[in-house]
Amino acid sequence: MNFDDLRRSREQMEAIKEAGLAVRVGAFTRLSQRYQKKHGELGQALARAVVDRLFSDKTHPVFPAAKLAEERPDLIEEELSALRDDPELVSMAWATVSEEMPVRWACGATMQEIDATFDRLVRHGLPEPEVGVSTEEFLAMAQRFFESNRS
Repeated sequence: MNFDDLRRSREQMEAIKEAGLAVRVGAFTRLSQRYQKKHGELGQALARAVVDRLFSDKTHPVFPAAKLAEERPDLIEEELSALRDDPELVSMAWATVSEEMPVRWACGATMQEIDATFDRLVRHGLPEPEVGVSTEEFLAMAQRFFESNRS
């Protein structure tokens, strides 16, 4: 591996991180709209908490979402399981956590933490796609997903 390979690798990791963020924003926007209709004023906090749990094993300390995660973990788990009815979002979740695996590893996540994310998807009945995607396909998919979910 030479310096150009390392630079390309770093650039690719940055592109994956940006695409992962785009998927999270798209998922948050989609779920916010869905949950505001279903849960009223809890909609945005619930969407944030579900997105946090879908893509990682932590709830970020955004006050309404963190409070909801503490007070209503059952609701968050119920909505995570209900995502099986949204195959596009499930597919994007699997592609995102798969593509982010080396990025998370490079940033210090343990294999146990990374595996926990995959295990959570399985536990909630969110089916793994039969065919994986290349990094280039993921980057394009993430952009389309973001664009299709903008408010």
